[in-house]
Amino acid sequence: MRGDPRDAAVWRNRPEHPLLPSAIRADAVNRLVQPAAPGTADADGLVAEAIALRRAGQRQASAERFEQALAREPGHAGALTSYAMLLLEAGDAQSAARLAERALEVHPARMSAHHVLGRAKCQAGDLAAGIASLRRAVALRPDAFEVEFDLGKALFDTLALEDAEMHLARARELAPRSAEVHIALGNLYRRQL
Repeated sequence: MRGDPRDAAVWRNRPEHPLLPSAIRADAVNRLVQPAAPGTADADGLVAEAIALRRAGQRQASAERFEQALAREPGHAGALTSYAMLLLEAGDAQSAARLAERALEVHPARMSAHHVLGRAKCQAGDLAAGIASLRRAVALRPDAFEVEFDLGKALFDTLALEDAEMHLARARELAPRSAEVHIALGNLYRRQL
């Protein structure tokens, strides 16, 4: 995986990890920041770079890689979905929804696109459409903690408390140590009193 040499400072200046000898870490950093030769990265490679940059907190560089990937392959469902998630995290729910919808045109059974679309619609205030998308995501992958949790939260927001409780309880089964789920269930139980 290759990235922008300007992003190397982020990796080089992070605190030492006690389990990683500095020589191993330095080698990993050097491999990460070796720029790809111009025009040689395919869409999958650019998406992988974009995801790595997003995880490293380099959102602008990540967005640029997603755009490059989409310029090479406009229907790349992974690029569309991951870029939508990046935009959603940045607070641009409408653009995120448009990209997720494009991903679903290409790959209608893509659970992650339904999930991002549902979250984007909820964030934009269209809870009914958001819940419908989240329900489709749960139907495609019932063992996905994040989807169950997000659906439970959206249902709670609409005061569909019994349905919310069912999905939050399922999320708790999938991730029993998640503090978020326990807090959400506690809020739900308080609301029911």
